[in-house]
Amino acid sequence: MNDQKNIEVSIIFISYNVKEYLIKSIESILAHTNKNIKYEIIVIDNSSIDNTEKELKEKYPFINFIQNLENIGFTKAMNQAIIMSKGKYIFQLNPDTKLLEDSISKMHNFISKHDKPIILGPKIINELGKIQKSYWATPTLLSTMLNISNIQFIINLFKENKNFVEPKKVDAISGAAMFYQASIFKKIGPFNEDLFWDEDIDFCLRAEKKGYKIIFFPQTKLIHRGGKSADTNQKVAISNQVLSKIKFFQIHHSKISQIIIKSFCVAIIPLKIILLLLISPFKPRLLKKAFAYFFTWRLLIKKKYHIQL
Repeated sequence: MNDQKNIEVSIIFISYNVKEYLIKSIESILAHTNKNIKYEIIVIDNSSIDNTEKELKEKYPFINFIQNLENIGFTKAMNQAIIMSKGKYIFQLNPDTKLLEDSISKMHNFISKHDKPIILGPKIINELGKIQKSYWATPTLLSTMLNISNIQFIINLFKENKNFVEPKKVDAISGAAMFYQASIFKKIGPFNEDLFWDEDIDFCLRAEKKGYKIIFFPQTKLIHRGGKSADTNQKVAISNQVLSKIKFFQIHHSKISQIIIKSFCVAIIPLKIILLLLISPFKPRLLKKAFAYFFTWRLLIKKKYHIQL
């Protein structure tokens, strides 16, 4: 493993009870990354109970592993990792990702040729090779309402993901795999710790306002299995997803838009609960989802918008 001097890339994982996926992701980095690239791997573990600490320290003693005493949330842990990182570049990766090639060298070569800092996102595919949406436009009131109601998902079924082959300027890219200069973090500030979802969009929008480009980079790709940490606790995942959208509007949208999105969430969630309850006899796992939405609805009624951990 590289020594800790003149680190070029800091690869960061935030882990929570995803040991097996994390190990596979680390193995893919070790297998595919050019040995001439000096990099460090940082893992911040949010108090997992799946023996992550023991196994990682035994398998990879060179990794900078930090075990938090409690689950402090994704964004706070990411800020913790970036502050302690030594690399010129940050490559933040979800633990349920897997490199298929030397993506780090490809992104490093591209980004290092530009004078101005860039936030770069590779093409992301699922395990079957299907392209996942990994970049998007700035959320509007309409797009957010469609997303919350799941109508956007239905519309997307009839849309074909364009298979871009050249780098493309976009508004925001997925935080599941994000490569950028560490200097951006210093210039625009840390990830917003009041957001659990959409923190990547907020980060990109703040960077764009400073004149930095956000680029989708399809000339390399990796696998993202998607939502493995969230699968372990539907209540936390769903509540934080909805609450983060409301908070995002508080940061980036007008007062009237904030009122509309809050009211829409309060109105649509009971309908989603009823639908899930009706389907649950055929798909029992949806019962947990219904209770998670009910938990979220109660938070909205009580106007409790803090992150759930």
